Amino acid sequence: MFTYELANYPNSFIAQTPGFMESWQPGTLYHEALSVDPTERFDYSIPYHNQEIDVHPPLYYFVIHTICSLFPGFFSKWLGIIPNLIFCALTTFFLYLLALKISNKPYLSLFISAVWAFSIGATTSALFIRMYAMLTFFCVLLAYLHVKTTYQIFDRTPLKNRTFILFGLCTMLGILTQYYFLIFCFFLCGVFFLFLLIKKQWKILRAYVLAEFGAILASVLFFPRMIFHLFQGTRGSEALLNLGNNSNGFQEHLSEVFSIISQALMNGWLKEIFILGLVIFIIYLINQYFLHITVQCADKNLRIYFHRPFDQPSGLTISLEAGTVFCLTAVSLGYILFIVKIAPYQTIRYYMCI
Repeated sequence: MFTYELANYPNSFIAQTPGFMESWQPGTLYHEALSVDPTERFDYSIPYHNQEIDVHPPLYYFVIHTICSLFPGFFSKWLGIIPNLIFCALTTFFLYLLALKISNKPYLSLFISAVWAFSIGATTSALFIRMYAMLTFFCVLLAYLHVKTTYQIFDRTPLKNRTFILFGLCTMLGILTQYYFLIFCFFLCGVFFLFLLIKKQWKILRAYVLAEFGAILASVLFFPRMIFHLFQGTRGSEALLNLGNNSNGFQEHLSEVFSIISQALMNGWLKEIFILGLVIFIIYLINQYFLHITVQCADKNLRIYFHRPFDQPSGLTISLEAGTVFCLTAVSLGYILFIVKIAPYQTIRYYMCI
């Protein structure tokens, strides 16, 4: 109800209508509040003003108002669910491209994107008529743009101006969707900034910084009220208070969040899958640096050889693929830990983008 009201109702909330509380209201009042009046189609000042007095940026409500304006005087849950389905489909597509860029294996990439697309969490984000499916899309898109650019730098492929335009555009749209995008962006852009410093890519670094800070400036100019929301609004003040509070049950909240993610993504098996992955990783390290098992198949016979390559020069080489996965994992964990600290309560929607 809040979503449709904020997108379509000029008076913000029907609960603020004089005489609303503790009295019977006709269905026409709800219908007028949740649908678009034919005389107010594509009037984006309505969601813009409503979000000025609410706690979120307006872009998602522009989307809902646009869909509802196509069907004036009509209300349906599908007017909110269909945009979510579109964003979930786009998320799946770019998640596939992201996995393909890292692994270069189509079937593995298809499996990874399908694990998310058919998960409880993806279904929840599609059916939950709020901005979080849209937020998830922009987070995955921004991650894909960073990974693609990283590989281009390693391949010494010249970057075009449109690369930085896409960086700025994606960042601006993400910020105007949900303020938590700023936290995801902080960790992702921070890692990429350090990468460019280490690689001494000064020209790319200048263009990248200009694109990202330009996106923040453009967001503020488009919706100046966000400054108040972030630092003085109810949610912003609460987040700042939680950030400085050392007695808000951080460990309990963290355990709750991983339980939420486990149920949403792995049907409650996240701990077991993590342990299995850790065992496989340990076996890989033992094989690589101590036993060095090699398997050969010749003349239809399978032969396994055990080596101890102590006489060979030793060293640790991290592939680009492993480094990329590590950085994305670090970004995700950084986002989770920060949200656990500042969120007013722990709920699945804050972590859908992860």
